[in-house]
Amino acid sequence: MDSPSICTSICGDQIKTGNEICDDGDTLDDSKCNSACTGFVDGWICKGGSETSPSTCLPLCGDGKLIDTEICDAGT
Repeated sequence: MDSPSICTSICGDQIKTGNEICDDGDTLDDSKCNSACTGFVDGWICKGGSETSPSTCLPLCGDGKLIDTEICDAGT
């Protein structure tokens, strides 16, 4: 008797599936989405992502950290 396939998500493939919260296309913790695709790196927020498009990650405004393209971030 054949067994069913067991499918798992692949973090870093730019496809947000399974238990992934985000997938920005790599597995680095110094990136926007963490190396396990289970959360955001401090200072970033990621939205969206699906089986056909990667998550969009932007600096988190209002956290008091000047990141990436932010010109200012007063922390409020």
